[in-house]
Amino acid sequence: SQSQSQSQFAYFLDIGFAPGGMSRLLLDAHPNIHGVGVTLPPYESGNAFVSELLHTPRFLCREHDIVALGKKVQNRSDFMTHCLAHDYSTPHGDQHRVLRSGGGWREFAGFDLVIVGITCHQDFNSNERLDHQILLSELYVAFLTL
Repeated sequence: SQSQSQSQFAYFLDIGFAPGGMSRLLLDAHPNIHGVGVTLPPYESGNAFVSELLHTPRFLCREHDIVALGKKVQNRSDFMTHCLAHDYSTPHGDQHRVLRSGGGWREFAGFDLVIVGITCHQDFNSNERLDHQILLSELYVAFLTL
């Protein structure tokens, strides 16, 4: 029924969300869509993101190195602790919003969509192959949170 569909929420995780265009597009598509964006902070060579996303109640910005985050989390509960229930990643006051802050976050039980695809520019003769580490970390976190 229409009233039932209006009460349902959809949740997405955008890994490497900066500058924020895809997240903004999804948030603008429907008022019941909520998202979490994880990105490398600009001071660690990450992209800057649209500051308006810091003040959007339906979106939680989280600044993390996805490779380091992938090493910290062992299960969905760990991810919830490190990225959703608390935000250890940024000093912005608005960033310390938690899931229990209301709205559609009260019904959150997992992500319906996870967006991955961080691009990494480095010398491909490197033995560390950061691009592989990033991709594997993205996929690990994606499967962990679906």
